[in-house]
Amino acid sequence: MPFVSRSRVTLAHVRRTDNTTKFSYSMDGTSAVKDTFWSNQKDFNYLNFEFYSVYMSPQLPFRPLYITDAQFGIVDGYITVNISKIPRSGTNRDVASQKQYKCPGIADTNPNNGMVDCKISDNQFSVIIEHGDWLNVVFIAKSGGFRNLVNFDQPNNIWETQIYQGLTDKKEVEFKFDFYVPTHCSEPNITISCRINDVPLKIENEFTKFPVNISWAGWKDDLSKMDRYHIEVFKLSPDPYDNLQEMTPLKPVHSDDVNHTHDGIYQYTYTPSEEGMFSVLLQAVDKANNSKIARRLFLYAPTSNISLNTRDDGRLYISSAEKETGYMWQTTKAGQTTEVKVEWKNHFINKFISEGKLLNKVNAYPIQFQDIQREGILQSSKLVFPGFDDNEGQRTVDEKPNKNGIVRFEAVISLSDGTNEPQKGWFDISGLAENFKFTETLRDGRIARVWVRAHDVLGNTISDKTEVYFDFSEPLVKNNSVVFSRNHPNGTYIYTSRIEFEAADKESGVHKIGYILKRDDTGKVQHNGSTFASHNNISCNTEIDCICVLEKCFIKNQVLDLDNCWFMTSKEELDHANITVEVTVYNQAMLKTSFYVTVDKLNELRGLEHYSGPTNIRVAKSNANGVRLEWDLPKTQSCYGRTEIVVILYLKDGATKVYTVSRNTTFVDIIGLDPERDYKVNFSLGYGEQRMGNMPFSFQTAAKEDSIPTAAIVGGVLAAVAIIGLLIAIFIVLLRRGRLEPVRRRLSRFTVRYRNTVRGQSNLAYDTNTFDDLYIYGGMKFDERQPWHMNRDDVVFESLLTSGRFANIYKASLKSSSVKRQQTVVAKTLKEGFSEKDKELMMAKINFTGTQVGNHPNVLKFIGAVIDDDAIGPFIILEYCENGPLKNYLETQRNNITVELQEKMFRFGLDICKGMEYLASKNIIHRRLAARNIFLTIIYEVRISGFGPQNFEQDDNDGDSEKKERIPIKWMAPECMKSTAGATEKSDVWSFGVVLWEIFSLGESPFENIRSRDVPARLKKGERPSKPELCDDTWYGVMQRAWNIAPEKRPTFSEIREELDQLFVQSAGDDYYYYKR
Repeated sequence: MPFVSRSRVTLAHVRRTDNTTKFSYSMDGTSAVKDTFWSNQKDFNYLNFEFYSVYMSPQLPFRPLYITDAQFGIVDGYITVNISKIPRSGTNRDVASQKQYKCPGIADTNPNNGMVDCKISDNQFSVIIEHGDWLNVVFIAKSGGFRNLVNFDQPNNIWETQIYQGLTDKKEVEFKFDFYVPTHCSEPNITISCRINDVPLKIENEFTKFPVNISWAGWKDDLSKMDRYHIEVFKLSPDPYDNLQEMTPLKPVHSDDVNHTHDGIYQYTYTPSEEGMFSVLLQAVDKANNSKIARRLFLYAPTSNISLNTRDDGRLYISSAEKETGYMWQTTKAGQTTEVKVEWKNHFINKFISEGKLLNKVNAYPIQFQDIQREGILQSSKLVFPGFDDNEGQRTVDEKPNKNGIVRFEAVISLSDGTNEPQKGWFDISGLAENFKFTETLRDGRIARVWVRAHDVLGNTISDKTEVYFDFSEPLVKNNSVVFSRNHPNGTYIYTSRIEFEAADKESGVHKIGYILKRDDTGKVQHNGSTFASHNNISCNTEIDCICVLEKCFIKNQVLDLDNCWFMTSKEELDHANITVEVTVYNQAMLKTSFYVTVDKLNELRGLEHYSGPTNIRVAKSNANGVRLEWDLPKTQSCYGRTEIVVILYLKDGATKVYTVSRNTTFVDIIGLDPERDYKVNFSLGYGEQRMGNMPFSFQTAAKEDSIPTAAIVGGVLAAVAIIGLLIAIFIVLLRRGRLEPVRRRLSRFTVRYRNTVRGQSNLAYDTNTFDDLYIYGGMKFDERQPWHMNRDDVVFESLLTSGRFANIYKASLKSSSVKRQQTVVAKTLKEGFSEKDKELMMAKINFTGTQVGNHPNVLKFIGAVIDDDAIGPFIILEYCENGPLKNYLETQRNNITVELQEKMFRFGLDICKGMEYLASKNIIHRRLAARNIFLTIIYEVRISGFGPQNFEQDDNDGDSEKKERIPIKWMAPECMKSTAGATEKSDVWSFGVVLWEIFSLGESPFENIRSRDVPARLKKGERPSKPELCDDTWYGVMQRAWNIAPEKRPTFSEIREELDQLFVQSAGDDYYYYKR
């Protein structure tokens, strides 16, 4: 008997033009009855059939003599293929195609008594397959045989051949086609109603610190029925526009399958291995592999909490109070209604949610497999169907309104003396505003306390309070206590006069003293300014000496030092001009009281009685044809400064010759004179437009024989020619031996510096010296697109800011998917004609910054990079800092020294320390820290830049000197002056000390009059930059400890930051930095 042991059907689409197989799949028949397979493929044009049949031979009796030959086995094999369709009418299926394929090589008279391998292909299959079609394939094997009979009378002739009809075996494989995706009962035009909890996909706890519960129900498929549910979980990350999306849409962090076993509710629990915002994709799959995908979002953050921002850009404070005194005091007219404004912008923050952009808009799931769908290989792309994305619940694909991760604010006001947080009276702040105001009628000396509470999506809460004091009365000045002391010794200035008086304010204390110097006759303001009032942080023994307010004690006796130079007038007006000093005393509520002091007899004020002109005029050198006149200048200048000097020479014909001399010069050379002749000169002295008179002087030239002989002159010329020839010879030797490069570099540096000054203005915001480091990250490769990889079309170049050795720096605009947003950025591109090495260096900068640096408020922000532009190469996108390098800003403030500038300087120092502490925590060594590598934003926040990986040249004699490391000696720690390869955090600390010196010297260069090559020896001797005029002992102490010659004895940035934190009172204002003096 026959036995069909194995059968296989292969359906494929083979492109006719090149015989490329676009897709194929095979199914084996294994069931004894019928194997049924569901498919959603329809574009077949090629069929292949294969089956094996085996003949099972029975036990036969001994063959009689009249049978000369007999054989039995498989005599027939064929395949029937029938295609039927859903009937257009009636119940019987319509037959679309019937075919039979016969196996070759076997027949009734040629049976195969072993195994028959039948392989048949149909490469002309052209039947259109539709939804609901069946393709039925039957493999049939038939046994049989024959016997030849003979007549004994004629034994050599076959009398008859008899055909044996045997048995039949078959296997059946059926393909059913379903092209419709599953449906959910919630979809429109679906006749099935949903039961309670029949939802496509549901996250029970969208914002959670616990395992995530996932459920679904209500999925149906009419034809092939539901098969399984495939679950994928993706961690979302922000794209360059800060929208969240699945960055690796084919690599979920978790996947699983749940088989369809019932029509009820399915439950699934998942615990992420890390915190973040996640998306869950549920793919409902029918037996034909049609599917529909739903997506839901959840936030998992078990350790996330709300913190308070104590920086000056994130305080809780009373904005209606006085900024200058830390927003702690407010005033209005007594008895009137007082409006109190409260602000807390950026004070409350869930850093994990805010910095991760976890409540931002979520982009649509990126559609996958569109290309192979277009090819017909796949019937549908991988996409989240419209209506099945997350548009319900608390977390949807839309941005969830929040402020720094906070979704709700509430506040309470207390006008009582109690300091405990109230339990009642809280009210919500509408619209997530970070401010509100209220009005009260208050009396002098009252206090108002305000608590604000913040809530995040995870149920975390935190509260903080601020308070404001009210003072409605002006400070009191004791009139008979005012004393003016002319030319006071040991004063603040070189020439000092002093006003002493008593002033007090029992409510808020005396805060500062303002002064205006005004001419009585013309009303012209000579000078104005202010200084802090006298106070003592240690409590006074008695209220006779001082008044204490809020643990701060204010001394009643006030001292106001005046610079005599502020009274400066023309020489002619000193005898009769009077100047009135208006002194204004302010309390902490900025209420004021003024009094006036008139100063006459200005000629009695030291510093105004003379000009700082030359003295001791003398002949230093003389010959027959000229002289050198020298003089002395006073060490202490008068208020008028050193006089302008004009030397007038009187000649014999009555003519004159004028020599204009710099006011700081102490000599003048007069040549072209006759020997042995008397000459007269006049020193015309003055200051500005004022001339103080003339100083005559006479001299005589030497005799002719004392002059230089002609022979000596000729000898000198010949010697000079010989020296020039020797120099030319040395130059040629150096050129041939390649030793001329140091000279060239020095000349080149001078030339570049000169041209940059002459050719055009440098842009305030960027200097390419910051960006010329060498890198080692150029070969880094990524398997997936990184969040900071940007599209070239999104970056629009606006203008060239500057150009350096390695790159061009452009101001650019970064477009967004939202037309409402456009960001000004800086694009750093390679210069024209860049090499492969240049590309590698740029990629190193990009990869290092993108993978190692991270974000910090005081480090220049890396926004992204374009890496696929073949025309201009890869380029980097950085934050744009409108106020440019810190050094440039400091230089512009040298004539504008105010209290506000001093406070900015303190803040610069602390914030640079914080940024460097952050870099040190990331094991990043700067190696180039200087004021030129620190930028200022539009609100004067510091941004540290200029760091990155280094490629250190090997110290051998064969190296190209042009490629050796350029080290900023005057900023560098002594141990790194030959190479920064071994630099550490402690070497950066040394540079930080130099940056502090730059800040308090308003941009001066350290060791300005010392050549760089001489600096190491000076440092070894113990020399250090002297204390700047605007620096106090505390800050200079930080510098001195940073400049310890032993690296291990220098503090770390964390230790410096902790020390500096103690020097500041953290005021409630958003930009007020109050320094404890």
